[in-house]
Parts: sequence; structure tokens; C-alpha cells
Amino acid sequence: MKYILVTLFLLISSLLVGQRLHKDTIEIPEVAISAEQSFIGSSEQQLDSTSLNNPVNHHLGEVLASRANLFMKSYGMGSMATIAMRGSGASHSNIYWNGIQLNSASNGVVDLSLYPKLFLDEVQVDYGNASLRSGSGGLGGAVQLNNLVEFKKRRELSISQDFGSFNYRNSSLKYSFGNSKWQSVSRILYRTADNNFNYQDIGEAGFPTKEVKNASLLQNSFMQSIHFRPKENQQLEAHLWVYNSDRNLPPLITISDFRENQKDQSIRGVIGYKYYGEKYQFSIKSSMIKDEITYTNSRLTQASKSQNTSFRNVVEAEKKWNKTSLYSRLNLDFEEAAQLALGSDKVQRKRISAFAEVNQQWSQKFSTSLAVRKEIIVQEAQYLLPKLELKYQLHKALLLFSKISENIKYPTLNDLYWQAGGNPSLKAEQNRSAEVGFRFHKLLAQKSLDMLISSTVYYSSIDNYIQWQPTALGFWQAVNLRKVEIKGIETRFELKQQKGKLKKSLLASYTYTQSLNKTMLNKEDGAFNQQLIYLPEHQTTISARLKYKSYFFNYQWQFVGARYLSSDNSDWLPSYQLSNISAGRSICFKKHQLDVQFSVLNLFDLEYQAIQWRPMPNRNYQLSLTYHLL
Repeated sequence: MKYILVTLFLLISSLLVGQRLHKDTIEIPEVAISAEQSFIGSSEQQLDSTSLNNPVNHHLGEVLASRANLFMKSYGMGSMATIAMRGSGASHSNIYWNGIQLNSASNGVVDLSLYPKLFLDEVQVDYGNASLRSGSGGLGGAVQLNNLVEFKKRRELSISQDFGSFNYRNSSLKYSFGNSKWQSVSRILYRTADNNFNYQDIGEAGFPTKEVKNASLLQNSFMQSIHFRPKENQQLEAHLWVYNSDRNLPPLITISDFRENQKDQSIRGVIGYKYYGEKYQFSIKSSMIKDEITYTNSRLTQASKSQNTSFRNVVEAEKKWNKTSLYSRLNLDFEEAAQLALGSDKVQRKRISAFAEVNQQWSQKFSTSLAVRKEIIVQEAQYLLPKLELKYQLHKALLLFSKISENIKYPTLNDLYWQAGGNPSLKAEQNRSAEVGFRFHKLLAQKSLDMLISSTVYYSSIDNYIQWQPTALGFWQAVNLRKVEIKGIETRFELKQQKGKLKKSLLASYTYTQSLNKTMLNKEDGAFNQQLIYLPEHQTTISARLKYKSYFFNYQWQFVGARYLSSDNSDWLPSYQLSNISAGRSICFKKHQLDVQFSVLNLFDLEYQAIQWRPMPNRNYQLSLTYHLL
């Protein structure tokens, strides 16, 4: 902690010195750049380019863990990574790519370790039922992944090569070219690693040092985006994303002779059309997503293979008047899963969802938003989900807001039909939530210093919480077992100074989450009123960046509180603190630029476990080289 306090003190001191130095500078006209604001709405956060471009973060899960108010559950280096938002489960966080939902129809989960940050131009986090605008099911929230375009004459090339400990290699290429009418962006990634780091075996007497076995990976991915603008107010777009992943899954510390392997293959395609009018906008998108997972282990006589195919279509329209706007969205989805354990060759589902939102500006300070979503699971169920938001601009820099809403998470195909254990009688998880908060954003020190403070207090309840539990017959079954009550606080602080030779930025966030089981199954039920497993109550992150001319320095610190391992909270994993540092330089010559960065991860060589009996790497190193042709 002393290192953190010293870093904060030095950074804040330099910011204050920077304020005094700028008193004698010449003031230039202000240029408004919306991208500088991390929060673009009352419950939305847009991650900046610094976090997306930082080589320390290998995939989307690590980017979110370092910048957003959420918890990333990682099964180890190169293994599966999922997120939990606002005290909910991994399947309660929706992931969208260019407006199309990517959650698996089988289990509702997205493995973010398979999402390289190279393939993303913009990441937006929608907290809580702000996700209701895009679709139902995001009881904790949603993450929006977008590929952006700028129509201009260009031919740009970026080639990056990372070298890291444990034989980590990451090669990537991005090539963009086009003009005012059309643009093409190609991205390629190739990644390998042995992940054979050493760890202390705490399950054996004397805590001997051992090496992780069977943890290597090989991943490659390709994305092609094409944008065409036939007229100034129209745009056609097409995106193709293909990836392959071959991962050996390391065994638990307690099981040394067990070998597992998982191969993930996916092809995703999206085509769309957009029309931009002065007061009217319209867009339509159609997509096909096909995912395949092949799992093997040393005890299986035959590989387990699952396939998911989804056709998802979205129509959006928005009409604006003087003080009123109307936004509408229609989702038409077809989902199909094929897996022997589902008891049928193929299981299918059709969904229709309509959303409408009216925004009204009653005065310069007060506005309201009233929305409703109609969710139809064809031939199964229907739901009506309302949402109300109030905003009050107390001061030019201070926004107050409050929300109430309802949401549902319909059971996944695995929950319903898995053999044995699926339960066709399951009810949808029903969510009711309320939140209040503020956002304070102000420019200081002759507009050279940008400060943002935001905080949200929320309450949420989930009825019919789906949980898999053991049965007397020896298998696990999905049941509507619990009611969960969630309370929490999300707080963020940002300070940026981007003028002058020495540029500085500081981001700090704190998340408190209390997610309690409120169902007592019997008088001896020790899980009643206890925190859900693997959900920390306290989390804190700090990110600091200094840049002087062509040199830069980054520091990341993360605190994750204790996580309970049993439903009665009698066993837990201790809290841990991680620090990463990196330093580098940009070397420019005419149209050429070379970025060199050296990073130290887990700076203080901490021995810790994010998941019980799954070791995590100690101190390790990475060298990143990126060449740009501008």
C-alpha cells in the first residue's frame, strides 16, 4: 500500500504544479472532444484508447478488470475468463458486437479470453438495466464492442510483436485503407504460449515448488470490416470475424495426472445499413454466428462436441423533435444448439423482442426517460419489462439521476434440456432494480485539467434464481432454488491533464457488492443470508499514466477482496493485490513510428489464486514492439 500512496502523492503533486505553470500560458479556444469523457450517460462508461492499446492487457477480460466496476473470474493464464456485474452471475452479463448479442445459446456465457483487444475500436459498459435498451437478460449489465470507421483518404499499417515470460508470443497486424466513399480494415492475430510457470503447491507438505503442466495454447483470429458510404447520410457495413483456439487446460493443484484440452472455433458475420437524417435515424443489421467447442480429457473415450448457431437481426429507429425523442428497437432471433447431452440432435428457440423509449426534456434542468420492452419466447412465454429514469442537472457540472426497472433472464438451452439435469419446468429469473447516483464533470486550471467523479448506489433482487445442485440420484440438476438480494456502490474518479509537455492521467474506482441468498430451504440451511460464492464484496483499481514528450510510464494496481468458496461462507480465498508497471518510448521518423514498451506484471511477485486450486503466475515480463506506417 505504501507504494500506491507514494505514486498517488507524486502524481497529484505534479498535477498541482502543472496548474500553477499553466497560469502564464496563452489561452486558446476550447475544442469539445466527446471521447475524452469516460461516462457518456448516467449508467454507461466508455473505456478510453489507453486501456485498449496497453499490451499489459492481453484480452477483453483483463481490459475490463483494469478499468470498469466489475469482477473478472479467471481460471488461469490463457484459460477461460468471465465477468460478473453488480453481484450477478457470468450468464447475467450480455456481450454485444456491433449491436449483435454474442452470448452462447447453450449456457449464456461468453469467454472473454478469446476476445483480443486488437479487434475492438470502442468498448462501452452498460451497468445494470441500462442494458435493457439492447436486450433482456443482462441483469448485471452489458458490454458493447464496436468497430468504428472514419471516412478519409488513408493507408495505415500497424504491426505488433509481443515477447513474454513462459514463451508467450503475440503477433498482430492491422491494415486500413480507403477514401471518403469506402473503407477497409483487416486485422490478424496469432498467439502462442507454454504457460509453464512455477508455483508453490500449498496442498502438499512443505509447499514445494512445481511447474504448471499441460497449459499451452495456440490461437489465431482474423477480422475483415468493409464500410461503404453511397451518400453522405447513408452507410453500408459488413464484418467477418473468424477465430480458432486450441488450449490445453492445466489440472487443479490437487490433481496432477489429469489432462484436458478444449478447441474453440467460431465464425461470425454481420451486415448492416444505416441512414442518418437531421432528426431521424434508421438502421438494420442481420447476423449469423456459429460456435463450436470440442472438449477432450484423459478419461474420456470420445470427444465431447457442442455446436451453437444463431441468426440475430436488429432494426433500430430514432425520431427527434424539439424536446422529445423516440427510440425503438426490434430484435428477431433464432437459436439452435446441437450436443449429444441435450437429448436431441438439435434444440431450437425463436425470440421476438420489441423496445420503445420516450425521452422528454421538460426544462433545462429536468428530463425523463420512459421505456418498455416486450419479450416473446415463441410458444413458451411472454414478458413486459418497464423502465423509468429521471435526470436533474443541479449544476452545469453536476447531474443527478435515478432509475427503476424490471428485467428477466430466460433459462438457457442447457438449463432446460441437458441430459441428465436439465429442467423443462424452470421459470425465468425475474429482476427488479433501483438506483440513484450523480456524475460531476468539470474542466479546471484554465480548462487544462479534466476531472470526473461519479457514484451510483443500487438495489436489486432476483427471484427464481437458477442454480445447479446435486440430486439423490448422483447427478446435478437446474432448479429455481433461490431469491437473491443485491446491494452495492460503484464509485469512479478520473483526472486528466493532456496539455503541456508532461501529460498525466489518474483513474481510481471502488466497487462494493453485497449479494445475499434470501431463501431458507430448511432450519439448518447455513446458506441463508450469506454472500454468493466467488463474488468479492470489495474491489478497487487504480491506473496512472505519465507521458513526457515521446516517453511514457503506466502503473496499474488492483485489489480483489476475499471470495467465499462455500454457500455457508465457512471457507474462502483470501484477498489479493496486484501491481503492473510498464514504460516505453515512441520513436517517430516522417510517416514511420515505432513504439517500444517493457512491462512487469505481478510486480511484487505475489502468490495467489483467483479460483481455488488453480495457480496464477508470479512476477513475469513482457516486451512489446509496434510499428506504425501512417
